[in-house]
Amino acid sequence: MLGGLVTVRATPRSARRAHPEPGEPDARRTTRLARTVTYGLCGGLLLLGIAQVEVWPLSAFRLFSGVRGPEATSWQVVVVDSDGSERLLDLAGMPDRVGLPHHLLPRLVDASPAVREDVLETYVEAAGAGTSAVRVRVYRVVSRTSTEPDVANIQLSRHVAYEVGLP
Repeated sequence: MLGGLVTVRATPRSARRAHPEPGEPDARRTTRLARTVTYGLCGGLLLLGIAQVEVWPLSAFRLFSGVRGPEATSWQVVVVDSDGSERLLDLAGMPDRVGLPHHLLPRLVDASPAVREDVLETYVEAAGAGTSAVRVRVYRVVSRTSTEPDVANIQLSRHVAYEVGLP
């Protein structure tokens, strides 16, 4: 008795350790299955993280795995109209079928022109900006990041990484 409270066990220890009744699942088999599933899920998550593969609903945890220094690189996709004017595409609302632009655009630097054209046409189509567009440019933008809440990032450089024509 502690502080006026009485501790009562619903089931005595000897009854809890008894073998299960016929027809009930074997405790060892259930434990083995639970461990196998747990180790499998943990191993799968580790493999996805190491391989940096994004497979929904699993993640490679890229949000927190990158080193964030004083400079940040971002990518801008711009459609060029027939008169030469540029319009920035809003990539934030891209559907899942398009892919993650901040992961995909840097990889297209070394891709073939056909692959670049295919991906950028999909971006333009998904954004609904292809009616008067004749070209698509992808800019690599380097900015100095600010740690102050009221100070905006300062753009250090912006250059064309690659460009494709639209049909």
